[in-house]
Formats: sequence, structure tokens, C-alpha cells
Amino acid sequence: MLIWDRPEIINTYVGDNGGGYCAPGTFSALGWARDGEIVAGLVFYDCNGSHCLVNIAITGKRFPPGLLKAGLFYVFSQIKLKRLTFLIEEVNLPSQNLVTRLGAIPEATLRDAGKTGNMLIYALFPEDCTIWSR
Repeated sequence: MLIWDRPEIINTYVGDNGGGYCAPGTFSALGWARDGEIVAGLVFYDCNGSHCLVNIAITGKRFPPGLLKAGLFYVFSQIKLKRLTFLIEEVNLPSQNLVTRLGAIPEATLRDAGKTGNMLIYALFPEDCTIWSR
């Protein structure tokens, strides 16, 4: 089930599960709940009208397709962003695989910027997004 009306709870879930925390009141968030528990979340922050950063987290192996579609609709159709940027720990292969399957491309490496070493920057543009461009 899609959750959009509890951004602080979603932000805490994403932060607790390795996706990073955002300062209260500085972000938008969408989550997915199963049996009353949040199992995935997207937090959008530092939006400037054409771009924003995204924190992601999931419990389990598969990111809910309904959450991905809702998040992409929100950023690319409702607020009409031109790109999303994901900052992902280099050791976090599941998140790298997810954003790559969405159509994101690697742009840069931030050396020693993460808790476990390097952070990778991925960019996702609407025209490259495998879900959005269908």
C-alpha cells in the first residue's frame, strides 16, 4: 500500500535502513507498507525546480513496483523535474542494480564520502527511465 501522508516516518525508515536522513520539513517522501509496516521508501530532497536528490531504502529483495511508478510520476509528471540524482554507497550493490535497471547512469565517484568508503553518483533522466518512458 502506498503511503504519502507520513513523510517523517518514511524519512526515519529510509535513514534507519541506510538511505540517509533528511532534516525535518526539507523533503517529500513516499513509502510502501505491507501488513502495517513500512517496507520501502523514497525521500526527495534539495529540489531546485529541475533536479533533486533521492534517498532510497527497502526491507527485503524487491522494491515495490507501485512505489517506483508513483515516485517517478511524482517527480517527472507532477513537479516536472529534468533529473534525479542518487548518492549510493559503493558497497551497496542492490541499490546500484535498482537504479541501473531504472535507466540511471553513473556520473562520478566521491572518494571516502560514505560511511564505508566511496559514494557513487547516479543520474536518472525521464527519457532514459525504463519505467517512465514506456
